[in-house]
Amino acid sequence: PGGNPFNPDVFTGDFAVFNYYGSELLGAVAIESKYLEYAGPSVPFAITTIDHDPASGVTMIEWNSRPNRIYAVDASDDLRVWLELNDSIASEGDTTVFSDTLPIGTLLQYYRVREIQ
Repeated sequence: PGGNPFNPDVFTGDFAVFNYYGSELLGAVAIESKYLEYAGPSVPFAITTIDHDPASGVTMIEWNSRPNRIYAVDASDDLRVWLELNDSIASEGDTTVFSDTLPIGTLLQYYRVREIQ
């Protein structure tokens, strides 16, 4: 696929969106990281790693976090309708990790991380 698959309108507020699409996960993360560099001089936090195991369906999402904060992770398959997966993820310090299990064969999933408090 050519061009940037992300809608810049998604990057408002304190969250970042990344996607997993088949074998293009690392490319999507690289594109997204590059986009965030141009989003401004200071990004409050960002997803730093997404690791998906197609055999088990488990996706691990890691972001740089701040101590004593609570985060929420949402998922979408179309960037229009978001499902809140968990809204009480306590910070693990400088980085926080969350896992999501997708049905085997899922080829597309978007995630966003929000700082709740």
